[in-house]
Amino acid sequence: MKRFYSVSQRRFTSSVLSAISQGSKSEFESSISSNGVLERLWRTRATLPSSQAKTDDIVNASSTLPIVLRTKEAVFHDVAKENASLEGVALKVKQFTTYFKSVIYFYRVGIQNVWRNRKESKLIKERYNVEVVTTGGKVIKRQIRNGKDMVNALVSLENFERVEQEALKVVDPRIVLNITRKEFQTVLRTEKDFFKIPLFALILVIFAEMTPLLCFLVPEITPSTCVFPGLIKKMNKHATMAQETLSKLRKERYYDEYYSKGETIFQSVEKLPDDELRLLAQSLRLTSRYVPIGLYPASILQNRLMDKYNEIKVDNYFLVSSEGQNMWSLNKNELTRACLDRGLIDFTKDDLTHIGSHELRLRLFFFLGMFENEKSIGNVGLFALNFLNLSESVHFNTIKQKDAHELNHWWVEEHKEEIKHSSEKSK
Repeated sequence: MKRFYSVSQRRFTSSVLSAISQGSKSEFESSISSNGVLERLWRTRATLPSSQAKTDDIVNASSTLPIVLRTKEAVFHDVAKENASLEGVALKVKQFTTYFKSVIYFYRVGIQNVWRNRKESKLIKERYNVEVVTTGGKVIKRQIRNGKDMVNALVSLENFERVEQEALKVVDPRIVLNITRKEFQTVLRTEKDFFKIPLFALILVIFAEMTPLLCFLVPEITPSTCVFPGLIKKMNKHATMAQETLSKLRKERYYDEYYSKGETIFQSVEKLPDDELRLLAQSLRLTSRYVPIGLYPASILQNRLMDKYNEIKVDNYFLVSSEGQNMWSLNKNELTRACLDRGLIDFTKDDLTHIGSHELRLRLFFFLGMFENEKSIGNVGLFALNFLNLSESVHFNTIKQKDAHELNHWWVEEHKEEIKHSSEKSK
């Protein structure tokens, strides 16, 4: 049986964007009042972004992401400025040598971070226990086995809390998961990166300065800590194409009955049509581009899609429910990764070198408002809606940088006393 959202739940985004564009803070606050998640995000206690504060960072798993790599143009400019006496071939040799050294350093730090994260990940899994019921009915505690085991335990706890709050008709924004988002993401990302390290380190030793070229040709060999900024678009090219195809297919099937009314259809992994299942899996990078999508059994794709849904649900919980450090405390690297994980970046239009933190945060703000306001569990149809370009909902290529800065300015004004207190406390 098909189920859908009410019109009011789907149409809030257009009125919110209109309020921001018109510069009306009061109208904006009135528009989000009908969405409990957006209202909670807007009112939640604030702290400084972790890049500005000296308090413990429990949100950003920075060591699981690449360090900042200066562009070739910037390195060449600085070398030329520092070596004014050099010119011609001598200057070019100096510039290329300096740039290649910075690339090798970038890779070396990335590899070292994965090894450190591996040790930290092991400690995290030892630190937390999962309660299970034996066949004899006895409750015992055991250590977390791996990332999937951790996700399943956390999503079960989060679902239980949601059902309990629905039954009691109360909303408690306090976080109940003992683990932090930083620890959660460290375990998940490190598991995927660790097995890439032996081959990648061997390639780096053998090919040295040629490693970026090999990474560009076969980006799948690259750990997430060693991904060049320019490589992200290459890695997500097929995902973007799949999401565009999926959007066209959804419009043909559901526009008249649902999308034209501002509604979206409920879709579980079991009821998702086969062609949509395959395209959605591709759009979320759950398949290999070297294996034809038709060779994947539907059951494998359903399991991967449900695992992805659960990972996003737990991560959303931290970004919405955490007091003090939540979505507003994410740095630029984490904002980019969060939007990539949720399919919120359109590489046919977006340039990551020019898109700012405020714009990424606004996309995540709307996504959380839509995804977490859904009462049903397991609706994978909430993924990949931003490419539909419907007037009733947000389509991210129309969000202006000016509007994103305006929203951030309002939020800072709303929480200036808390931010001031956080700043004084961190000194």
